[in-house]
Amino acid sequence: MAMIVKSQSIDTMDILDDIKYLDDDSDRQDHWRVGIATLVHVLNIAHERTGQIHGALDNTLNTMVKMRATVDSMIERTTINIKSEEARLADELANEERKLAEFGGGCFSSVGEGFKTIFSLGISCLAKDATARKVRRNRDAVKKQKDDYGRSIGPLIGKLTGIGETARALLDASYEKFEHIGDFLDELQKAKMYFSSRNAQRIDPIAQKRHVSKLNDLIKACDVMYYHATHNMEIFKAINTGSINFEKGMDGLKAQA
Repeated sequence: MAMIVKSQSIDTMDILDDIKYLDDDSDRQDHWRVGIATLVHVLNIAHERTGQIHGALDNTLNTMVKMRATVDSMIERTTINIKSEEARLADELANEERKLAEFGGGCFSSVGEGFKTIFSLGISCLAKDATARKVRRNRDAVKKQKDDYGRSIGPLIGKLTGIGETARALLDASYEKFEHIGDFLDELQKAKMYFSSRNAQRIDPIAQKRHVSKLNDLIKACDVMYYHATHNMEIFKAINTGSINFEKGMDGLKAQA
């Protein structure tokens, strides 16, 4: 749309130059009026379509804000739960390690343990060994649980982080495009109002300079809009599918939670 407006602005600039070669004032006036009427027609269409895009992007922004808030909240809750579970498993493992340390010296680790082993004909030693094996199994089970938890939670955190970064990147891209489209919309409105006014119909030298200045401003706005509409579009295009992918990702994470 920006290039169409730019092309018509250049054509209108050419008309200003062409009317210099017309001898009749009436012909010059008619020629100029047709030119600005065509420009205003193009500006009206461009303003309407740009406004529709701006409105659609505004809706997208609202969706992205909700998505980001949901992701951030989910990451925060998950992080709290993960730290709590890791702390619980660490405490449980430390407790099992302490229990196991109590049996670390064997049946003759002290005088008392030695006499107890001798007078019980080794029964106390067997009981102690059985208890130690049980504690060791518990310790190993807790350690395995802790290790398995660490391995399984890594991908979940990675997915959450990736979705969060994507949501933020899409939101930033949306805001940037939204601002540039809004600026272009303002420039179209200004140009439309100016070239629809009585002053725009004047073709005296001073008025022509003013027309040229307004057209140059419009052409510059078109160039800026075209640049931002054709650069850094990879992320911006992802906005169209971001909501669907986000919902799929959220469903997958909820299934794992």
